[in-house]
Amino acid sequence: MVKIREIEYENLVKNVRRLILILIISFLFSNSYAAELSIPYNVVSNPNVKVGELTIVSHQLRYGNPGSIPERITLSVTDNIKDFVHLSEREFELDAGESKNVTLYIILSDAISRSGKIIATANDGTISLSMETIVNINPNYLGNSNNSKAPSQPSIISPSNNERICRNYAILSWSQASDQDSSIIAYQYEISKYSDFSIILDKGIVPNTSIKIPISEGVKYYWRVRAYDGKYYSNWSSSSFKAETLWNCLEDTRSRLSFLENLVNLIKLAICSVHSFSICNSPITTTTTIPTTSTTTTSSTTTIQQTTTVPGQTTTTTISQSTTTTIPTNPTEIFITENWSVVCPSTFNYNGVTYTIINCRAELWRNSWYVSERIMQVGESWVVNRGAGYYIKLYGRVS
Repeated sequence: MVKIREIEYENLVKNVRRLILILIISFLFSNSYAAELSIPYNVVSNPNVKVGELTIVSHQLRYGNPGSIPERITLSVTDNIKDFVHLSEREFELDAGESKNVTLYIILSDAISRSGKIIATANDGTISLSMETIVNINPNYLGNSNNSKAPSQPSIISPSNNERICRNYAILSWSQASDQDSSIIAYQYEISKYSDFSIILDKGIVPNTSIKIPISEGVKYYWRVRAYDGKYYSNWSSSSFKAETLWNCLEDTRSRLSFLENLVNLIKLAICSVHSFSICNSPITTTTTIPTTSTTTTSSTTTIQQTTTVPGQTTTTTISQSTTTTIPTNPTEIFITENWSVVCPSTFNYNGVTYTIINCRAELWRNSWYVSERIMQVGESWVVNRGAGYYIKLYGRVS
């Protein structure tokens, strides 16, 4: 009888092991192809180029998520073409069934042929999938330019020097340069952890006056930018900022927060120290009782306001469940609209004042959670999946 029980026990152990093995194999199999991504075909560009003069051409690249769960998409460019191309976005989220256009800018001042890759990595939180798009640049030589003067030096706009940033990205922006010989100007940027730029973390060339970069908390960054007209460079303009830790950012607001708000922020701090969820990108918010100024469109009485930390100090005020926008005295950024489909306008009228829009900052939200954001050029549109709870908050950078 004892022998039979031992055999039964051994069989039970074997069956349990087999069951566990089957479950593990099923889990791995069911997730091994969870990440799906559709990418653009190979890009072939044949721009007409004058040596010593900038030529900028653009191509639309469409990325899609044919899978059944949301994915985080990261784009990178190989080093051999990094100094000659720029992507309008390098990181974004795609919901299931959603697709997105990314603009590829090719910026040339010579007629040399080049070939490189754009690498797209999709991550669904469990599995990563990388795919490549080949970029072949074969310019047509049209002669030499008569360019003889260097462009003016751009000025740093933001972040301000030694500014502390409480999020995992930074938007670097600068003023537009001018050139007596050329109407086409690009901007070269470099980012380093060292003030002498002895080691470069990131570099590139862009056709516009801002760029969004990922940053790591606790690190001080040095960055510089200069204008380029295809032949001459301006002088560098330099600045620095620090990506603060979430704890230090919370310390600045703890004295103004209630016990419950402190508890929520501490839980968020604990989660974000281990994982990188979408809530880790959301700005820190505070709720205080302050008087509404005359710039608020709804009231001039004391009300409960929710203030969201965003570039340009734009403040959203909630009064009796209705949302209005407070415009600073001399705004650098104004709120335009909140919708699932937006277009960056060239101008925007607020309270009888017409503002000229340089470009737009679009925040992607899902229900009440911040997901990501992107810089949009004037005339550029963005449509998201309204049925899945996504919507966009659009802000305009004004001149």
